[in-house]
Amino acid sequence: MGSFNLNKIKNNYLIILLLLTCFFFPIAIGSVHLFDWDEVNFAEIAREMIVNKNYLNVQINYQPFWEKPPLFFWLQALSMKIFGINEFASRFPNVLVGISSILSIFYIGKKFISDKFGFIWALSYIGSFLPHFYFKTGIIDPLFNLFIFLSIYFFYLYQDKYKKKNLLIASILSGLAVLTKGPVAILIILLVVLFFDIYKWKTIKIKILDLIIAGLIICVITSFWFISEIINGGGIELFKEFIAYQIRLFTSSEAGHGEPFYYHFIVLFFGCFPISLIAIPFILKKNFSDSKSILVKDFYTLNFILFWVVLILFSITTTKIVHYSSLCYFPLSFMAAYIIYKYDNEKKNLHKISFVLLAVVGILVGIIFTAIPLIVKFKANIIPIIKDKFAVQNILLPVQWGGFEYLLGIFYMVLLIIVLVNLKNNIRYIINLFLLNALILNLLMIFIVPKIEQHSQGSIIEFFQKHNQPNEYVTTYGFRSYAKFFYTNKQKPENLKSLNEDWLLYGTIDKPVYIVSKMYDKEKVLQLKNINFLYEKGGFVFYVRN
Repeated sequence: MGSFNLNKIKNNYLIILLLLTCFFFPIAIGSVHLFDWDEVNFAEIAREMIVNKNYLNVQINYQPFWEKPPLFFWLQALSMKIFGINEFASRFPNVLVGISSILSIFYIGKKFISDKFGFIWALSYIGSFLPHFYFKTGIIDPLFNLFIFLSIYFFYLYQDKYKKKNLLIASILSGLAVLTKGPVAILIILLVVLFFDIYKWKTIKIKILDLIIAGLIICVITSFWFISEIINGGGIELFKEFIAYQIRLFTSSEAGHGEPFYYHFIVLFFGCFPISLIAIPFILKKNFSDSKSILVKDFYTLNFILFWVVLILFSITTTKIVHYSSLCYFPLSFMAAYIIYKYDNEKKNLHKISFVLLAVVGILVGIIFTAIPLIVKFKANIIPIIKDKFAVQNILLPVQWGGFEYLLGIFYMVLLIIVLVNLKNNIRYIINLFLLNALILNLLMIFIVPKIEQHSQGSIIEFFQKHNQPNEYVTTYGFRSYAKFFYTNKQKPENLKSLNEDWLLYGTIDKPVYIVSKMYDKEKVLQLKNINFLYEKGGFVFYVRN
């Protein structure tokens, strides 16, 4: 594995990035069922838009859903119109977002520093685990993050020369970010711009009229959603619920996602391997850039501010979900790429701390990739030491493994060691690590992730797909699932009482109700009236209420 001669391929940077993104990002996105909650939740909203022929009102289970605005669901619905209502269509919008994100950071890097830097920045994003993986999902955050990052970028360009065009683009992107996930977009953008203006207070001019215009543009764009909801019967109450939900996310542990303060630090440290480990020795240095260009120095500082604003903001919120810190991927990859670019130009080797961390964490990751298939292969020996009975039943679920999957982890560790040996004396070998990570992630998506998904939720998805008849109701007991709507292809019911889950469990029903619970709640469900036990599989228990 030789090092890349970046100068020889400089005329092909764009073509290489296009080929890599168009090849890697779509791989296996249709081979795995959608995961509860977020993926299947969002896909179900898009499906119900198509079923209802109503694209203005966001609904789940044919009832108003106030937690998210509609923009991403419109893209999913359009994709489903083209590819059908399936997993591929649900995730395909993020493939396009991924390609757009990579090309965007390439052009931004090329504009501020050089085409070589833009290429390294783009590759660092492609070659890090969570940043790459999120473009294979059906969640909102990749699109939300792209809008926010580009909005901050154009605000930065505006404050450099005060061109109205850049302010207009930044405002439009801010409005689209709100239409994607809500007003937290404005909070993030305002905080980043505020702290950057404080840093540049001697040279920044505050133009009140321009700020008013920007605010009006954002309000006009977001009003399309507000007005359409009011016209179609959503009303003011919907927005009260929406704002209340946003507040709950910050002030209480919503949906059981209460994690410690350091949660996102851990997520970024391991999930963004290797860029997190490259950047870590310099993560507190806002003036690491020694460029003679003020524009480059300031852009480095801007990314530094964006990283810490997002990380601290979502660390102090009570609700913590892994993708809440995903906006950090842009500035983190920028800082890592800048370090690589700077050290390569200065003929320096990677920082010793980074090198040691890359070796330790990389080998640990390889061990995990190797161990996951082996847990199933040697489950008879491992199960006695697992205390969680539900996890044990997941592992015992009969899933067809090939028996070779553990070799992927060994393959990764061997190539990783080769890269690390060469990386010690030549920082350009980090490019090989980026490509190796992208390759192994896609091999995992093909050979391991579908089998893990079968163990974790295969039995429940199979049950939902089986009971997709109009003369049946399907529900869950003791846990929330959106898969019961999507995978039963639920249509709008004639009897509106069936939208009430308590009625399905306790009321006088007019059709059989098929019920799923986890094994812990079996005795409780068996106390329901007219209930019949069907079978147990994979830690789930299945019943019918006649």
